[in-house]
Amino acid sequence: MKRDDKQECGWFNVVGAQQILNCLPDAIFTTDYQLRITYFNKEAQRLIGVNPKQALGMYCKDVVKGQLCELGCPIKKILSNRARFEAETWLKVNNDRIPVLLNVTPLQDKSDNVIGFFFVIKDISDFKNMLLELEHSKHKLTERNKRIVAALKELRRTHRQLLQAQKMESIGVLASGIAHDFNNLLSAILGYAALILRQVPEDSSVYNFAKIIETSALRASDLTKQLLFFGRQGGQIQRVRDINEIIREVVLILDRALDKGVEIKLDLASNLPPVRVNASQIEQVLMNLCVNARDAMEGKGTLYISTRLATKDDLKRLPRMKRRRDYICVSVKDTGPGIPEEIRDKIFDPFFTTKGEGRGTGLGLAIAYGIIKEHRGVIEVISKLGEGTCFNIYLPVAKVKNTKHFKKQEKIPIASKGNEAILLVDDEEIIRTLVKTVLEDNGYKLFTASDGMEALEFLTHKKEGIDLVLLDYNMPKMSGLEVARYIKEINPNIKIIICSGYHITDKQGIIDGILLKPFKIEELLKMVRTTLNKS
Repeated sequence: MKRDDKQECGWFNVVGAQQILNCLPDAIFTTDYQLRITYFNKEAQRLIGVNPKQALGMYCKDVVKGQLCELGCPIKKILSNRARFEAETWLKVNNDRIPVLLNVTPLQDKSDNVIGFFFVIKDISDFKNMLLELEHSKHKLTERNKRIVAALKELRRTHRQLLQAQKMESIGVLASGIAHDFNNLLSAILGYAALILRQVPEDSSVYNFAKIIETSALRASDLTKQLLFFGRQGGQIQRVRDINEIIREVVLILDRALDKGVEIKLDLASNLPPVRVNASQIEQVLMNLCVNARDAMEGKGTLYISTRLATKDDLKRLPRMKRRRDYICVSVKDTGPGIPEEIRDKIFDPFFTTKGEGRGTGLGLAIAYGIIKEHRGVIEVISKLGEGTCFNIYLPVAKVKNTKHFKKQEKIPIASKGNEAILLVDDEEIIRTLVKTVLEDNGYKLFTASDGMEALEFLTHKKEGIDLVLLDYNMPKMSGLEVARYIKEINPNIKIIICSGYHITDKQGIIDGILLKPFKIEELLKMVRTTLNKS
């Protein structure tokens, strides 16, 4: 025998197999062929809770109680093929179930006869707890992923809304500029057409031609007002109103305008808080949506119009910055074929239309979008093929101390002539010539200036004697409001009228009147006379 072998045998004699087995972290015990325990290590004592001296000689099933003992002893399987047995199972200790890995190996003599069994039991409680924690973490991660997916979906939706808003804003800037120049031309066309109508007999062909010019110019004026909505510059005076009242007024018109095959069903919530709106603009939006619905249903179907206080689910669909206030939701739903998904994001684009040639301008929904945006609201479309289309309009609830509606102002009769001195300031010569002609024909003394600097220089040398200044809002060098502030410093008693294509805000209260372009001669004379008559 070699020296190393002798040392190894001597080492085993000193340490001993039992000491080695007691050092292992797993529960280990052996049995004889009849499954009586012949060895029981310290880890087996800790795990199973039985003293080794007590366990020796006891049957395995009386000491080790677990799932396999209840379902059937694994020894039979080992004896049938003399192979190692492995399984994940559990032990029952003090009424607790402890998850374990069980490994059973047959012990054989030199003749390969099975003389006993070698059991190894590994406690996998920590491993199982780790798996549970991992599963819990996986669940939390899944929930977090769901929230991330929802957030990304909301981000994409907000991005689409932002792109739409930017697109409309860009078009609005262009449209506003065009509309401003167009309004000046229309004012001249309307004015000179009116002068012709006043100077020729009604039975003459010239009168008829001038009437056609005036009618066409008025129609063009409506178009410029629509274009101004894109730039949020077509704003009209907004008043506190009951939205249900506006809808009922629209329905009265729709009853006559829609085909008999279209049935209108109303579901208007009661006791709704008021909204601050321009009624004519909201009527325009509703009329447009309802006429589009009629066309989609081809004159036969059901049109549902409903109102409600916006719910939490409604608010979730709005842009995040819009969710901090209460809204009234107006829904217009049809039973038409629905809008294909590929064009759903385009329906609010200017000049986009699915109608045939000559049947639509493609401005209706774009105008509706601009009007609702101007009211600080939101308009959305929900549509599925074969299930119709629903437009939801969200209008902010008005912040008022009481809900009484403003009364409509009575019409002011057409003004008479005058003899006051008026300074007209406008950079368009055609407008200066028209207004000068009309006002001088009605007895007024007219002075003109082509821009604000010229007007201020004139008033500096002639502080007295000017009763009214008629100012264009959009002028080079200085705007109408800037000129108005300087004029009030020169002479606080001068009355000031601003001419503009859209409503403007006068926070300082220096303006006495606003004349909207394009204007008729009668409107010009009425505004001048009314302003001069103010105390």
